[in-house]
Amino acid sequence: MTRHLIDDVTVGWDELGTDLLDDAPPALVNALTGGEHWPSRTLDHLLTPDGSPPVRMSVTDTTADQQDM
Repeated sequence: MTRHLIDDVTVGWDELGTDLLDDAPPALVNALTGGEHWPSRTLDHLLTPDGSPPVRMSVTDTTADQQDM
């Protein structure tokens, strides 16, 4: 799950979908989603001021001030 949610995504998530529940028991999926299914969507539509590709920002105690957090 960590690899899917954090390591394998380029920037971040727009929406987490029911694909995260693919291996869960059907009764649990129905209880959580009401039987609906939708895919996860990544943040693919981001634009940067200089036109460069967006990159993930890691906020730490050291970088928080530099990133205006």
